[in-house]
Amino acid sequence: MSNTKLSKILWALIPIVIAIISIFVISRYTTSQGFYEPFTDSLDDKRNTVLEMTAASTAASAAISFLPGDNGTPIAQQLVKLNTGFLIVIAALMLEKYLFVLTGHVAFSYLIPIACVMFAGAILFDNANIKRISTIIASKILVFSLAIFFVVPLSVKASDLIEQTYEGTIQSTIEDASNTTNTINDTVSEGADENEGWLSKQWSELTTGIKAKIDKLLGDAERVVNNLLEALAVMVVTSCLLPILVLILILWLSKIILGVNIDIKKE
Repeated sequence: MSNTKLSKILWALIPIVIAIISIFVISRYTTSQGFYEPFTDSLDDKRNTVLEMTAASTAASAAISFLPGDNGTPIAQQLVKLNTGFLIVIAALMLEKYLFVLTGHVAFSYLIPIACVMFAGAILFDNANIKRISTIIASKILVFSLAIFFVVPLSVKASDLIEQTYEGTIQSTIEDASNTTNTINDTVSEGADENEGWLSKQWSELTTGIKAKIDKLLGDAERVVNNLLEALAVMVVTSCLLPILVLILILWLSKIILGVNIDIKKE
């Protein structure tokens, strides 16, 4: 065996060793509970916040529906519609949680070892075209595997930074919705206990004082809808759109740094 061939074999062993380490060491570490727990805990906190907003929206909708007249019906319906958006955010958070574990396993158990084997093949092959093709494909696989692995933790960290700005606002929105719901329920209960039974009357027959009170409650309910809608928009951006933008950014930076022609557009 010539020194050149021996040298190629020795160099080719380096990516093979890296592939073995990736499968039996790194993959097990990145899929262990101790590694991904801080990220999943953050996702669980976000999910709990969305669940609180869903419960607040549902309770407020139910309370508003008991108000006399039809003026509160559109507000109650709008609150019900918000639950669809909250459900989408919860689904996105759950998907991120499971993708974090799955992408680590796929990246370090399959994709990176495959890329390493192709790098080893590029070292061993004498044909220049085969070397070039193998190197390019291996580079793309390597970059893609690292991109899908880092997209979830980076997006979680980025969303945490954004949500820190709105954390107080979101919590105050939930508290405001709860307080408004309690006020509406108390008002309805008080009205039901009155001798005249104002809940059974038509809206046009209510006294001026009762009308003013109901109008104020409806105004508070509209404020709750607007605040919940704003909170939902923040959660959609941080939980649904941000991971996609982070993935695109990682691939774009990888293309610039490595000089690999990575097409991030859907064919």
